[in-house]
Amino acid sequence: AAPAVERLVILLGDEGRLAAWPGPVTPIVATHAARALARIGKPAVPALIREIENVDSPVRRQALRVVGAMGHSARDAMPVLLKTLHDESSTELRQLAFFAMTSVAPEDDRTTNAFDKLLKDAWPRMRGSAARAIGTRVPARREAVPKLIGLLGDRAGYEMAVADFVVLQAVRCDAAEALGRIGAEADDA
Repeated sequence: AAPAVERLVILLGDEGRLAAWPGPVTPIVATHAARALARIGKPAVPALIREIENVDSPVRRQALRVVGAMGHSARDAMPVLLKTLHDESSTELRQLAFFAMTSVAPEDDRTTNAFDKLLKDAWPRMRGSAARAIGTRVPARREAVPKLIGLLGDRAGYEMAVADFVVLQAVRCDAAEALGRIGAEADDA
């Protein structure tokens, strides 16, 4: 699978390495390459880790998405996901790393600790992302209820792309939605 993996990674959208290839890489081609890498699973993880570690990689974002789509088979990527999560240079990369962690190792203590940290993050988008993920992805949600209740008082907002629109989303809305998804468990906390 190694020769295919390297070429599929390039097809995620690395225009520099594609210069010698015929034809453009369209979003559809990149989507199919991402799906193929996710299906290949564990053998593709080292190549994706290299792309995530390379701060100049044009496919870094896509590599994070693919790792997240792989789920448990990408557990070897946890160290690079944690490193990316703590990289303050890009909120988007941090958010992608966080969502990948919730898919790759939702019950891992490192993921749980990341939730705790992100619920207090300086960036409203990260606080909101953590709240949304707790409502949908984290097995130990009950313990998060008091923190989510605290976020109901968070008045910060952030822009979020929805389809072709940009909407203003409030952190407190994310917390309320998470509490609603947790449901009856929230009453017991």
